[in-house]
Amino acid sequence: MGAARVWVVASGNPQPPAEDYPGILATVVDAIAIEDITEAGRRLQPIAYPQQDIPARQQLSRALRASIWHRDSYCCRYCGVRTIPDCVMRCIGIVFPNTFPWHMNWRGGRTHPAIPAIASTVDHVVPGSRGGDWLSSENLVTTCPRCNAIKADYTLDQVGWEVRVVSDPEWDGLTRRFRAVWEAAGRPDHQREWLRLLAPDR
Repeated sequence: MGAARVWVVASGNPQPPAEDYPGILATVVDAIAIEDITEAGRRLQPIAYPQQDIPARQQLSRALRASIWHRDSYCCRYCGVRTIPDCVMRCIGIVFPNTFPWHMNWRGGRTHPAIPAIASTVDHVVPGSRGGDWLSSENLVTTCPRCNAIKADYTLDQVGWEVRVVSDPEWDGLTRRFRAVWEAAGRPDHQREWLRLLAPDR
């Protein structure tokens, strides 16, 4: 990839990078159109991406994800937004299916927009595809889905981000009330493990 691009953070939300893929590829196609393949190749160099073998992504256990969320007080370490585990919002959706719908694939129109906006996720600070440890808690941080999707397999230097301190150390992702919500939802079996991990003594 070319030089690092700065990502802009506006109102706490990161924006896409300034890399001008459309503009660069337009110049490449222009050169191809006049049959100057050498020039086209030169113009492609700023965004050259050699093929590479990337190790298969290792899945994070529920226990590891829960420990990272708890350590980070359920706050996105990139933008600072307070997150809530999907399992908590899923139970709210069971209680209020018509006003807070939940879909297993977060399908548009069938899922309340709060869920894909603030569900707790975990990101690898140094992507595994770039040599980062897949399972080390030191390489994992809590993120919101938006930041997780935008950062993807970029490094922090490439996106111009940094790992922030926890924005709200008192926030618990509503896990303090998870048992009450779980019981109101009819004690769904598919949430028992999350309940044990996130609210073991409540």
